[in-house]
This record gives sequence, structure tokens and C-alpha cells, in this order.
Amino acid sequence: TSDWSDIRRIYVSIYQNKPLTCTAYMSDLHAWKNDATQNLLPNGSFEACSSNNLPDYWGTNHFGLQTDEWVANLSSWHTRWQVDNTTSHSGSQSLKIVGPASLLQASQELVPISCFVYRAASELNTAYTLSVWMKSNQASQPVTMLMRWSNGSASQQVNVGNTWQRYSLNFTPAASPIYCLFDNIGNGTLWIDDVQIERGTYATPYKASVLDQSILSAQWVHRTPRQVLDYPIVPGNDTVQVSIDANGRFLVDGQPYMSIAVRWDLPSATVAQKLASTGFNTVVMYVKPSYSLSQLTTALDTLKANGLKAIVWIASIFSATPQATHDATVTQVQWVVSNLSYHPAVIAWYVADEPLNLNPHNTYAFAQDYYNAAKQSDPSRPSFINYVSYPGSQTGDIGSMDFYCIPDSGSNMKSSAQVYSPSILESKAGSMVTYCAGKPLWFWLQSHGNACDISREPTGPEIECSTYLTLIHGIRGINYFTNIPKNEEAWGTLRMLAQEIRQLTPVLYSSETPPVVSVSDPHIHALGKTYQSQRYVIAVNELPSQVNTGITVSGGGITATVLFENRQVNIINGVINDTFAAYQRHIYLIL
Repeated sequence: TSDWSDIRRIYVSIYQNKPLTCTAYMSDLHAWKNDATQNLLPNGSFEACSSNNLPDYWGTNHFGLQTDEWVANLSSWHTRWQVDNTTSHSGSQSLKIVGPASLLQASQELVPISCFVYRAASELNTAYTLSVWMKSNQASQPVTMLMRWSNGSASQQVNVGNTWQRYSLNFTPAASPIYCLFDNIGNGTLWIDDVQIERGTYATPYKASVLDQSILSAQWVHRTPRQVLDYPIVPGNDTVQVSIDANGRFLVDGQPYMSIAVRWDLPSATVAQKLASTGFNTVVMYVKPSYSLSQLTTALDTLKANGLKAIVWIASIFSATPQATHDATVTQVQWVVSNLSYHPAVIAWYVADEPLNLNPHNTYAFAQDYYNAAKQSDPSRPSFINYVSYPGSQTGDIGSMDFYCIPDSGSNMKSSAQVYSPSILESKAGSMVTYCAGKPLWFWLQSHGNACDISREPTGPEIECSTYLTLIHGIRGINYFTNIPKNEEAWGTLRMLAQEIRQLTPVLYSSETPPVVSVSDPHIHALGKTYQSQRYVIAVNELPSQVNTGITVSGGGITATVLFENRQVNIINGVINDTFAAYQRHIYLIL
């Protein structure tokens, strides 16, 4: 609102769509006057970087990196897309882009993009102005300034010279959200700084967003991940048998199997080799309607050659009417499953994503029909649906849910920082245990950000915390969305975690009587397990600060080896006293 004179009270309503116990937190609430010349774009001067020279609220035109060159060598992408602290129009930093890449896909992974704040209906169909300062190392480098929304866009090509100059673009958006992009970057190096979006038909002098101070003051947790060797690659077998036992364990060829996966479309040999040597054992292969049988078969053969399994995610075909969407998707599920069910790399069919009855094109009933179509075409493999929240009756052979701990820029644009919220993972995993008793439990975790409307990637310690929180609370399959992160700390952490989970899989799946474990600090989550008569404790700190705690373990003991850390701790009167850094995990083997 532009008139606060009659505002006396603000109500905030927190609700769930199912009866679950939860804890809600609110902090750092702000209200400010609606200034017609306010900069509506956070971090337009690229001063705030939560990770690895990646400016918050800015990213690229794709969630993660998927081009072969950059998958093989992440640092090569950072030579083309990064914050430059040696050149700026104002402040101390600007965004530096070296383009173009030789591949179309690669060039899309160089396009700077930011999510202009979601606008209320009353704020649409009115004039706005985008302004930006740019310079190049060329006398004339073409750049397209582009504002894009769901049903329209406004653009202008400019030629950028080798001195700082301001450029502007008028636009009138008809829908929300709205994205700001700088596209079709020609040969050469481009610097971008002081990007501003404001109401009106002309550009006023650059000013920081009202959010920038809180963004700059935010504190992020970083930690150098443990270095691990390449994981050995062993080609897959020519046959596969997939089953779920009476204890809800997911078995591949008779052995407990914990999916450690990333999403990909059609993984190349370079991608498959990189993922396998990193330690992943599975790829969630996204099947678009446009993909041919030959393309799909080649991708599966490539995964098998590198010892990787495939969870085949069959994309819905959204059409003009809900019934057309339903019918086309049923046909697509039948076609994909019947044509690929012979392949030994395939371990499960993922037939629907995030159904909600609020969306007539993606209802619970539609998801049930897609599941039935897959089971009829291939009764030998599990089929499942991924939910964002569980309905009263859950469909599928596997429980699957997603939750991304870094909120999107749009929904959180008027709060101070893109905070990490790990405590919700516990309640999400708990709801899965309730609704999916007797089924394997899989979970999508966030590794993406700095893209579209996700303001930043999670840091390495945040990914570490999310992973172990879900494992401690019953999850036995981790899928990371999506491709590889742009943040080298995050990618190194995924490499470390993939290999740790593979080593811990038999421990986590063990049905031997576990030790009783209690923790003196409620912010340390812990799980006791027994495997081959040896006791283990898996614990993680959910806080962004250090915690000193005592962990009591039944059965006695003198010392505990801390796996993956090359150290031991004493056990005194049955208690392990140890220090957890922010978001840190410890795994103890009791001796």
C-alpha cells in the first residue's frame, strides 16, 4: 500500500493443508514507505555474495550447470561468469561476463538473470524503467537488455563500448513474476553494475534497494569440504532385479540400495563419468516429450557403462485442457515405460511431480492414473509420485517429497535475507514416516540457486546439515536438485557426502537392535545404529553456530572413532562430549 495512515494492525496467518504439528518462526519484519523512485531490484551493485563470487539474487538462465566442459571443470565456468572486485562503476564490485560460449546451451548458462520482485495485480500494467551501467573491452559489443514475464516481454539491443555508460529500457509488465536478463552477449568481456528497476518512464540516479543493507550484513557459514579421491567406476550388470522387502528396504539385485542422485536430462559420457567418479550411484533422468527412443536408450546405455542407475522421471504433457493433459501424459507414461522397461539401468519410474488439487492439470487423481499406467506397463519395478505435501492417502511404491531450504526470491523478496531453514526438514521427514509406513523414503534436497528466482545456492555446510538431518529422521534415498551447483564449496560437499552415504548405507539399513542415544542439546539430532554388532551414532548440528554437547550411548565403551575425521574421542560414563561446528555432522563408531 502507498498509504499507511490508516494501518493499525497487521495479521500474519500461518497454515498447513494437513493436520500436523509444526513450529513456525518469524523474524526481522519490515515495513517501508512505497517510494516511487525506490530500486525494486536487490543487489543491483553485486556487492553481496554469499558464496564463491556468486552475487545473491543474480544467477543464470538455468538452475545448475550441465554443459560438458563445465561439468568436467567447474572452475572454467567461473572464468566466464563471476563478480569482479577490480572493476566497478560504484562500490567495489561488478558482474563480469566473458562470452559467448561456443554452445547454445552453454551460452544460456552465461546469461545473467534476476527475479524482479513479484508484483501485486494493482502494480501491473503500469510503467517501469530498467537502467544499468555497462562497459566492455570492445569498442562495440552487442548486448540485449530484456524484461520478461509469462505473457510478454520488452527488449532492446545496445552496443556497449569500453567506458562506463548508462542504458535504460521502459516496460509495462502484464503478469508476475518478472525477470531481468542481459542476453545475446557478443564476443568480448562485459561488465555490468548498478542495475535498477523503478516505477516511471525515466531513470533516476542509482540507489541501493531497501533490502541491500540486510543482505550485506547477513552472515553465512562456510567450510572447506573434506577432500576425497575419485570413486572407482564399475560398469553395471546386464540384468537388474528391483524389489522392496518386508521392512520397507529398497533392494537392487537383493542388496539394500540407497539412491544418491542428481537430476539430469540426457547425460553424456562426460557427465556420467564425472558423476560416477564423484560418488553418485544414480541419476534422476528427466524425460521430455520431445526425446526420441534412440536418445533415451543412448543415455541409459551411457549410465550403465559408468555403473549408474536411473530413476526415470516422465514429464507431464501440459495441454490446453486438464483432460487433454491427463490423456497425453497417460499415453506418454505408457510409451516410456513399455519401451525402456527392458533396460538394466532403470530402477524406478517417477510418474508425477508435486500434484496438488489446486492445479486442475496436476491433481492427485491424475497422478494416481499415471501410477496405474506405469504399473500396468511394468509391474516389476517400483513407481512413485513426488509430493510437496502428503494427501490423506499417499499413492506410490516409494514415499517421495521435496523441500528446498533456501526460499525463492519472489516469495521472500520483502524479507531481509534468504535464510536457511533446516528445522522444517525434520517435520517433513516425520510426515513421510507417518503417511508412508512400510515404504522406502526418498527426499529431494536443494543444491541449486543463483538461478531464475532462487536467490542463492546453499553453502556446503547447509547441504551437509540437510543431508544428515533427513538421514537421521528416516530418509533412505537422497536426490539433489539439480545438475551441478555453481558454487565450488557446494560441489565439493556433494562429492564428500555421496561417498560418505555409500559407506554408511549398510549401517543405515541395518535392522540390528540399535543403542539408545540421548543428547544434552536439543539442536543436535542423533541416530543410533548397530551393524555387524558394532554401535554407531550419527549426529548433526542444525544451528549456524557452534554447539558443545554430550551424547549418551547405551552399552558402555571407552572411546569412539569419529569416521571421516581421523580422530577419536573418549567416552566417560557412557557420554561422548564433543563440539559441533555450525551445521556439522559427526559419525561415531563406538569401541
